[in-house]
Amino acid sequence: MAVTLDGVYDRINKVAHRDPEAIALVVDGEEISYETLMERIRSCAGLLQQLGCCAGDRVIILYPNSLDFVVAVFSAWTINAIPVPLNEKFQLWELKQYLQDCSPRVLFHRPGLEAISSLEIQPDSVQILTETIGKVSFEPEKITGDLDAPGLYMFSSGSTGKAKRVTRTQRQVLAEYDALASTLELGPGERVVCTIPLYHAHGFCNAMMAALIGGGRLILLTHEFNARKTVAAIVKHEATLLPTVPFMCLQMANTFYSKPTTLSTLRYCLSAGAPLPLDVGERFYQKFNIPVCQLYGSTETGVISINHNFPLEKPDSVGQPLHGMAIKIMNAEGEICLPNEVGEVWTFGPTITKKYDGLEQLSSECFRDDGFFTGDLGKLDETGNLVLTGRDKLIIIVAGQKVDPREVEFVIMKHPKVAEVVVVGVKHVQSGESIKAVVVSKQGESCTEKEILEFCKTHLAEYKVPKVIEFRPALPRSPLGKILRKYC
Repeated sequence: MAVTLDGVYDRINKVAHRDPEAIALVVDGEEISYETLMERIRSCAGLLQQLGCCAGDRVIILYPNSLDFVVAVFSAWTINAIPVPLNEKFQLWELKQYLQDCSPRVLFHRPGLEAISSLEIQPDSVQILTETIGKVSFEPEKITGDLDAPGLYMFSSGSTGKAKRVTRTQRQVLAEYDALASTLELGPGERVVCTIPLYHAHGFCNAMMAALIGGGRLILLTHEFNARKTVAAIVKHEATLLPTVPFMCLQMANTFYSKPTTLSTLRYCLSAGAPLPLDVGERFYQKFNIPVCQLYGSTETGVISINHNFPLEKPDSVGQPLHGMAIKIMNAEGEICLPNEVGEVWTFGPTITKKYDGLEQLSSECFRDDGFFTGDLGKLDETGNLVLTGRDKLIIIVAGQKVDPREVEFVIMKHPKVAEVVVVGVKHVQSGESIKAVVVSKQGESCTEKEILEFCKTHLAEYKVPKVIEFRPALPRSPLGKILRKYC
């Protein structure tokens, strides 16, 4: 059986051989050693093979943060299949789009999602399972595989909103870990508390991979985010790394704790997914005496930069590039900007994918000259620290989750009483942004906020449902008829 030599499986297997009794995961109080984890991974890989899954086949993973999620991902890599982690809270119609795009051989999902079997997606070839444990266990044969073959599917909202499939190779995934580990000096002693979803690039790479590829410990919190439980986990497990988002930082800073909280073992609190408001970083530091380091990256690139050297002195910066990465700023004329001149962020490095699958025109615009144009606006100061100044895009970021307003508009327009709608992001104290829908009812129809909300909850994932519904007789427009979103 072929396994990629020096690929992801080989890297974690070496860790297990070096110290099999070391704890790899802590899930709901249960400690799982590297030896046990590898047994589970091999067993699941055997199950995949029994189902006819081969190198290059897609394996959809619809699990919450759990041991099953980790096992499913690494077992797919064990046989050179392609793991495809997705948000298990997607509505069925949303999932159908992703499944049609991926044409999976196997789909893992948590109990309670049995309705997924009703989706009409290659019923003869897709095996739908709720468990990762198989009856076959084996020691894979080490022969050279293709590190540059497709190794991971993720989906990016990016600058155009519609989810775009991003294919990364095992070489690129491991290059991201190596760059992160080199920059932050990660090693076997890392203890990573994870409260963010593993299907997201931030949780996948900066929590799961950051902990396990180097022989560290991943502490998974499987419940909905709770500030007190998160702080308690950091203290109990003497955590060294906390990947998080601004919303969670704010909740932790604003929560009352009955006992003095000391997070002295925490080396880095890494915030990503949305810009970190200055006051949130200040509150967190005042509460815990730990600076929040802004991390900047994307699904297409992995981590680009981290402000780990000057988080207090330069709180508005996302830092310098990771080891092996590079950043340039380009203006509208196609010229490289001087220090402190604003332009589009252009990044280079071994972690970056080469294209969007099936989108040649967009790929040619975003992936050029061995680099990736992020669509974000920013500037580099005299010392090479990146400061983001804005983004020329419609994307709304709700507690670290990207939402395309046009997707929400598409759903609301299906309501029989709606004539027009525009969806915008508005500032929110806790989540950074929340979703507001401005609705124009059809003539002669009386539509209510409750009707719109119930309709959205039926057709959208929870985080995409608008928090504010406003009815107007007409949408604001320019003299040329263009909708003026800034007045909504």
